[in-house]
Amino acid sequence: MSETRRIKYLRATTPFSIDFIKDKFTIDESLDRDATADGLKSIVSRPDVYIAIALDEDLNEAVMFIVAIAYPNQKVVNLIQVWADPKLEGRTVQDRLFLRTCLWAESIGRIQLRAECDRSSDALYRRWRFRERSKIVAFDIGDDLASTLFDNSKEEKEDKVENKKKSKDEEKVEPKAKLISETPVEPKVDKGKENV
Repeated sequence: MSETRRIKYLRATTPFSIDFIKDKFTIDESLDRDATADGLKSIVSRPDVYIAIALDEDLNEAVMFIVAIAYPNQKVVNLIQVWADPKLEGRTVQDRLFLRTCLWAESIGRIQLRAECDRSSDALYRRWRFRERSKIVAFDIGDDLASTLFDNSKEEKEDKVENKKKSKDEEKVEPKAKLISETPVEPKVDKGKENV
């Protein structure tokens, strides 16, 4: 696909606009059309949400979209999803849609875009010079939650054995000097003075 295609850029603002493009998403194993459309419909009308879509007018299908949310009391916009057709060549469409998202973020007083990536973030580093700010950690809550939290796991048992070994080793070490005498000391009494 070449960059000479007729691309229409739009901002989705109603659930209808998501319905309009739902069937136009390019088929890709990483994109579930129904789940993506339902998720977008649930947030599309919020004023703090920006959904930018690039449509190929000749093929009548979406070739890219960006979903961004500006949470209250934050100076950043979070990119919830950035998707581009893997067959999309060149950078023009991606850069124009990204620029539109940046302009929207700036227009509402935000100073930074942030994204959490499940896959490699290399494309964001290379394409738009994102930088790593933090690490995201996660705990999976599942059927084995109780055993995860309450069973003595192999690691805990190994830690207990290691701690017992350390405490026995510490007991064997004798101090080089005693700071407090173990022999009781009698208080000194001046024989010339009586207790009053």
